[in-house]
Amino acid sequence: MNATSHSFNDIEYMQQSNQQNKLIQLGEMVAMIAHQWRQPLNAISATAINMTLKVQMEELRPEEIEKGAVLIQNQCQKMSQTIETFMEFVRPSKVPQPFMLRHSIDVVLLIMGRQLYTHNIMFHVDERIKGVEVFGYEDQFEQVLLNLFSNARDAFDESAQNEKIMKLSIGKNDEGKYFFAIEDNAGGIPIAIREKIFTPFFTNKEDGKGTGLGLYMSLEIISKSFESTLRYLPIKGGSRFEVLFNPSIINLIA
Repeated sequence: MNATSHSFNDIEYMQQSNQQNKLIQLGEMVAMIAHQWRQPLNAISATAINMTLKVQMEELRPEEIEKGAVLIQNQCQKMSQTIETFMEFVRPSKVPQPFMLRHSIDVVLLIMGRQLYTHNIMFHVDERIKGVEVFGYEDQFEQVLLNLFSNARDAFDESAQNEKIMKLSIGKNDEGKYFFAIEDNAGGIPIAIREKIFTPFFTNKEDGKGTGLGLYMSLEIISKSFESTLRYLPIKGGSRFEVLFNPSIINLIA
């Protein structure tokens, strides 16, 4: 009876924690979307103002109308793509399905790309092995990616590093396991707290910036939904978070 109750409480706790973490992420994503929309909205506004002034001065030529209309259409398409990406992220997967690992990375980079740019963070994807397909819940995996990317961004905010670099890798290690890894040169995690980083509600971020749920939920998702491993590895001048995939959920698409 106690064991059953304890198991139920654990499941309920995990669901509540996951929901809390998801809501925090949604809040961040809304801020990211607003940030990404600012540039196309400014471009649309500037084009409209310019066309209005030329109409008033009777200097608006047909080719300028066409050029302005094309620019506005392109900017609206960018904004629409952002919303589509957002909806894809928040739409829960009902059943596990195969998904391309690179696609999940690109989705999260599209969400966070503008923010990384404004934080002066350079990033590149080292796809040593192409066509890696994962079987599982893509939305949950993207939640993990968003947590890891956000942590790297926050680490740079607290470091004195001038040249901020994030490296994303897809490959196969010496043991024959496929992996995804994210590395940064933001200084790394102090030795004294490395064993605590996956503990629920533990955070070393300043007040109001972290809940201590991101890495805990990421570990839970990778271990329980994907039966795989998420681990932290210190590297020179920074950190490496690595997902080692269970071979049974991996397929290579030629």
